[in-house]
Amino acid sequence: MKRFIIISLLTVNLMNVSAQNAGILDDMFRKMEAIMPNQITKVRANRGKHQTEIMIYANAETNEFCSKRVCDHDDDYADALWNEYSAVPEAVGGMLSYEKKERLLYCVHHALDSISALPRTVESYHFEKHQLGIDTVRYSICLNRGPEHRITYDSLKACQVYSRELGPETITFNYGTWRKPCGKHFFGEAHIEYSKVEPLPASLVPATAEKYEFVCFDWELYLQSIMPILSQKGISQRKFKWSQDEDFVKKLKDPNVDFSFCYWSRMSDGSSSGVGETNGTLYIIPSDQKGFAEQVLKDIDATTLKYILLHPEQTYEYKYNTFFNSINYMPRWGQEMLRTTTLNKDGIQNFVYIGADAKGYYFLLLDTKGSLWFPKEFSSLKSFINGEKTYFKGMEPKKEKK
Repeated sequence: MKRFIIISLLTVNLMNVSAQNAGILDDMFRKMEAIMPNQITKVRANRGKHQTEIMIYANAETNEFCSKRVCDHDDDYADALWNEYSAVPEAVGGMLSYEKKERLLYCVHHALDSISALPRTVESYHFEKHQLGIDTVRYSICLNRGPEHRITYDSLKACQVYSRELGPETITFNYGTWRKPCGKHFFGEAHIEYSKVEPLPASLVPATAEKYEFVCFDWELYLQSIMPILSQKGISQRKFKWSQDEDFVKKLKDPNVDFSFCYWSRMSDGSSSGVGETNGTLYIIPSDQKGFAEQVLKDIDATTLKYILLHPEQTYEYKYNTFFNSINYMPRWGQEMLRTTTLNKDGIQNFVYIGADAKGYYFLLLDTKGSLWFPKEFSSLKSFINGEKTYFKGMEPKKEKK
């Protein structure tokens, strides 16, 4: 029996959707949330150009898993996240997952067809093809034009793409399936994105400002707003350092070297060398204090939102409703509350991560120069330098008995 996996990351900020389309989109995202509960994240960002981006995007994957019994192929699992899904019984998990995929596609189809047909929609493009299990679906919809409105054809995605210049309000949806190497099973990917770009208040943009000028995020001022929360009784803290130099990074390019000891997130400057240094503070709440931890998270979330609304001219990317979960592959997906989107005068980028495991609940404040590597044992490590680990006292792994 086929087993399907749907993994999705949604970001929603419906309060900013134009009134004429809010009803249809509200309904669509409510249905998506019901299909995939507790996975909705709200995003707001200033990446420069004196403008604020509001985005709704979702990524979903469907995978018919291979097995030696069915097609003489085995699937490789990149992370424990996949192993968790693979443990779902075929008779129950497979059918439910397939149903969710069909429901997801139906509600998106229905909503986008409805919006495309509205007289006030500026323009829309729709392409669809289904042949021998290979599916291709493309939507590109413009709800409002901007003064610098542009649309181009992306040959890689095979769809129309709108520019992120000031003004446009758009929706795009791409879905496709491919036959896997075994020839019997299929893999699919879907991406939906709502995007709106708004100008900053005129009072925050100097008349002489150049288009690509920006104001760096004031990390120190932001810390002043959240420190009273993280300094409460019941929250402990530890300083740590993670770093990797060029020689160490070169060694990891050897295909025979095990790279599974950490996660790696690229910086916003586009650096891909892998060289970098991260200094940070880990704030810990014991695992038996769930209620307290959730209240602290709510307070930090509200305080961070208040800060960016008071300082919208500073460059940032903020996800509203971050929740406690294990930090796994690419931890920014789901557990990254805040990142600065430009480097400060010292070439540093800052992050706020949220995480949890059996030991406790975690808040990580990071100062990163170069590339950010995220060790899997982050909650126990005092330092992680070129692969060498130094543990906090009493947190060393237990040695196996011979």
